Amino acid sequence: MSKNYFLGIDLGTTNSSIAWGQVDPKGEQIIPKVIDVEQMVEGGSMARRSLLPSSVYFAEGKTPMVGDFARSMAGLQASRVVRSIKSSMGTERSLSFDGAGYSPAEISSIILRHLAQSAQRLLGFLPQDVVITVPASFDSDMRKATLEAAEEAGFKVTEDDGSPRNILLDEPRAALYDFVNRQVR
Repeated sequence: MSKNYFLGIDLGTTNSSIAWGQVDPKGEQIIPKVIDVEQMVEGGSMARRSLLPSSVYFAEGKTPMVGDFARSMAGLQASRVVRSIKSSMGTERSLSFDGAGYSPAEISSIILRHLAQSAQRLLGFLPQDVVITVPASFDSDMRKATLEAAEEAGFKVTEDDGSPRNILLDEPRAALYDFVNRQVR
Protein backbone atom coordinates (compact mmCIF):
# COMPACT_ATOMS: atom_id res chain seq x y z
CA MET A 1 0.00 0.00 0.00
CA SER A 2 1.36 3.39 -0.98
CA LYS A 3 0.91 6.33 1.32
CA ASN A 4 -0.32 9.60 -0.10
CA TYR A 5 1.16 11.96 2.49
CA PHE A 6 4.59 13.26 3.39
CA LEU A 7 5.94 14.76 6.63
CA GLY A 8 8.57 17.45 6.86
CA ILE A 9 10.23 18.98 9.91
CA ASP A 10 12.16 22.19 10.19
CA LEU A 11 14.33 21.63 13.26
CA GLY A 12 15.13 25.27 13.79
CA THR A 13 17.56 27.11 16.02
CA THR A 14 14.84 29.38 17.44
CA ASN A 15 11.60 27.66 16.40
CA SER A 16 10.71 24.30 14.90
CA SER A 17 7.69 23.21 12.91
CA ILE A 18 6.18 20.16 11.29
CA ALA A 19 4.09 20.03 8.16
CA TRP A 20 2.47 17.37 6.13
CA GLY A 21 1.81 17.28 2.44
CA GLN A 22 -0.90 15.29 0.81
CA VAL A 23 -0.88 14.34 -2.85
CA ASP A 24 -4.03 15.68 -4.48
CA PRO A 25 -6.45 13.08 -5.90
CA LYS A 26 -5.19 13.74 -9.45
CA GLY A 27 -1.60 13.19 -8.33
CA GLU A 28 -0.51 16.52 -9.78
CA GLN A 29 0.71 18.39 -6.71
CA ILE A 30 1.38 18.20 -3.03
CA ILE A 31 -0.90 20.26 -0.82
CA PRO A 32 1.19 21.27 2.24
CA LYS A 33 -0.29 22.10 5.63
CA VAL A 34 1.47 23.08 8.85
CA ILE A 35 0.50 20.96 11.84
CA ASP A 36 -0.37 22.92 14.96
CA VAL A 37 1.79 21.70 17.82
CA GLU A 38 0.23 21.28 21.25
CA GLN A 39 2.37 22.84 23.96
CA MET A 40 2.17 24.39 27.37
CA VAL A 41 2.27 28.16 27.09
CA GLU A 42 3.21 30.84 29.58
CA GLY A 43 0.69 30.72 32.41
CA GLY A 44 0.45 26.92 32.34
CA SER A 45 -2.43 26.39 29.89
CA MET A 46 -2.23 24.23 26.77
CA ALA A 47 -2.45 25.69 23.28
CA ARG A 48 -1.84 24.62 19.71
CA ARG A 49 0.50 26.79 17.67
CA SER A 50 2.15 26.45 14.29
CA LEU A 51 5.61 27.16 15.72
CA LEU A 52 7.27 25.27 18.54
CA PRO A 53 10.01 27.26 20.24
CA SER A 54 13.15 25.09 20.14
CA SER A 55 13.56 25.45 23.90
CA VAL A 56 13.66 22.59 26.40
CA TYR A 57 13.04 23.11 30.12
CA PHE A 58 14.43 20.50 32.50
CA ALA A 59 12.25 20.93 35.59
CA GLU A 60 13.73 19.12 38.55
CA GLY A 61 12.51 15.52 38.68
CA LYS A 62 10.07 15.93 35.75
CA THR A 63 9.91 15.07 32.09
CA PRO A 64 11.54 17.80 29.97
CA MET A 65 9.08 20.35 28.57
CA VAL A 66 9.38 21.73 25.05
CA GLY A 67 8.03 24.93 23.58
CA ASP A 68 6.60 28.24 24.69
CA PHE A 69 6.56 27.51 28.42
CA ALA A 70 10.15 26.27 28.26
CA ARG A 71 11.19 29.47 26.51
CA SER A 72 9.39 31.57 29.14
CA MET A 73 11.29 29.78 31.92
CA ALA A 74 14.63 31.02 30.53
CA GLY A 75 14.20 34.26 32.47
CA LEU A 76 13.35 32.48 35.71
CA GLN A 77 15.57 29.39 35.62
CA ALA A 78 18.07 29.97 32.83
CA SER A 79 20.34 27.16 34.03
CA ARG A 80 17.56 24.62 33.41
CA VAL A 81 16.57 25.80 29.91
CA VAL A 82 18.34 24.81 26.71
CA ARG A 83 17.92 27.05 23.67
CA SER A 84 19.63 27.22 20.26
CA ILE A 85 20.88 23.63 20.61
CA LYS A 86 21.00 23.29 16.82
CA SER A 87 24.12 25.49 16.89
CA SER A 88 25.90 22.79 18.94
CA MET A 89 24.96 19.81 16.78
CA GLY A 90 27.95 17.62 16.00
CA THR A 91 30.00 18.86 18.96
CA GLU A 92 31.06 17.05 22.12
CA ARG A 93 29.10 19.52 24.26
CA SER A 94 27.24 17.88 27.12
CA LEU A 95 24.65 19.39 29.43
CA SER A 96 23.75 17.91 32.78
CA PHE A 97 20.43 18.06 34.59
CA ASP A 98 19.67 16.13 37.77
CA GLY A 99 22.70 13.90 37.27
CA ALA A 100 21.89 12.94 33.68
CA GLY A 101 24.01 14.14 30.78
CA TYR A 102 22.51 15.19 27.44
CA SER A 103 24.26 15.67 24.12
CA PRO A 104 22.93 18.18 21.57
CA ALA A 105 21.52 15.24 19.58
CA GLU A 106 19.64 13.95 22.65
CA ILE A 107 18.14 17.36 23.34
CA SER A 108 17.19 17.73 19.67
CA SER A 109 15.50 14.31 19.84
CA ILE A 110 13.27 15.64 22.63
CA ILE A 111 12.12 18.43 20.29
CA LEU A 112 11.65 16.01 17.39
CA ARG A 113 9.66 13.61 19.56
CA HIS A 114 7.34 16.44 20.61
CA LEU A 115 6.74 17.32 16.95
CA ALA A 116 6.12 13.65 16.10
CA GLN A 117 3.48 13.44 18.82
CA SER A 118 1.62 16.34 17.18
CA ALA A 119 1.66 14.44 13.89
CA GLN A 120 0.37 11.38 15.74
CA ARG A 121 -2.69 13.33 16.90
CA LEU A 122 -3.43 14.23 13.28
CA LEU A 123 -2.63 10.91 11.61
CA GLY A 124 -3.69 8.49 14.35
CA PHE A 125 -0.29 6.79 14.51
CA LEU A 126 3.26 7.77 15.38
CA PRO A 127 5.01 8.46 12.06
CA GLN A 128 8.37 6.95 11.22
CA ASP A 129 8.90 8.50 7.79
CA VAL A 130 9.96 12.13 7.73
CA VAL A 131 12.22 14.60 5.96
CA ILE A 132 14.15 17.03 8.15
CA THR A 133 15.55 20.25 6.75
CA VAL A 134 19.05 21.29 7.75
CA PRO A 135 21.17 24.32 6.83
CA ALA A 136 23.29 23.82 3.71
CA SER A 137 26.28 24.74 5.87
CA PHE A 138 25.85 21.69 8.14
CA ASP A 139 29.00 19.58 7.96
CA SER A 140 29.10 15.78 8.17
CA ASP A 141 29.29 15.78 12.00
CA MET A 142 26.25 18.05 12.28
CA ARG A 143 24.30 15.90 9.82
CA LYS A 144 25.28 12.73 11.68
CA ALA A 145 24.11 14.25 14.99
CA THR A 146 20.81 15.27 13.36
CA LEU A 147 20.32 11.70 12.13
CA GLU A 148 21.09 10.40 15.63
CA ALA A 149 18.46 12.76 17.05
CA ALA A 150 15.93 11.60 14.45
CA GLU A 151 16.62 7.93 15.20
CA GLU A 152 16.33 8.51 18.95
CA ALA A 153 13.01 10.30 18.34
CA GLY A 154 11.71 7.18 16.58
CA PHE A 155 12.12 8.14 12.93
CA LYS A 156 13.38 5.60 10.42
CA VAL A 157 16.91 6.56 9.34
CA THR A 158 17.88 3.26 7.67
CA GLU A 159 16.28 1.07 5.05
CA ASP A 160 15.19 -2.46 5.93
CA ASP A 161 18.53 -3.78 4.64
CA GLY A 162 20.43 -1.44 7.00
CA SER A 163 21.55 1.03 4.35
CA PRO A 164 21.14 4.70 5.22
CA ARG A 165 18.00 6.62 4.25
CA ASN A 166 18.47 10.14 3.02
CA ILE A 167 16.00 11.98 5.28
CA LEU A 168 17.95 15.25 5.51
CA LEU A 169 17.18 18.01 3.02
CA ASP A 170 19.17 21.22 2.71
CA GLU A 171 17.00 24.27 3.43
CA PRO A 172 17.75 26.01 0.10
CA ARG A 173 16.70 22.87 -1.76
CA ALA A 174 13.48 22.69 0.28
CA ALA A 175 12.71 26.29 -0.69
CA LEU A 176 13.32 25.43 -4.36
CA TYR A 177 11.01 22.40 -4.17
CA ASP A 178 8.30 24.56 -2.61
CA PHE A 179 8.73 27.16 -5.38
CA VAL A 180 8.44 24.49 -8.09
CA ASN A 181 5.37 22.97 -6.41
CA ARG A 182 3.68 26.39 -6.30
CA GLN A 183 4.31 26.86 -10.04
CA VAL A 184 2.37 23.68 -10.82
CA ARG A 185 -0.77 24.98 -9.14
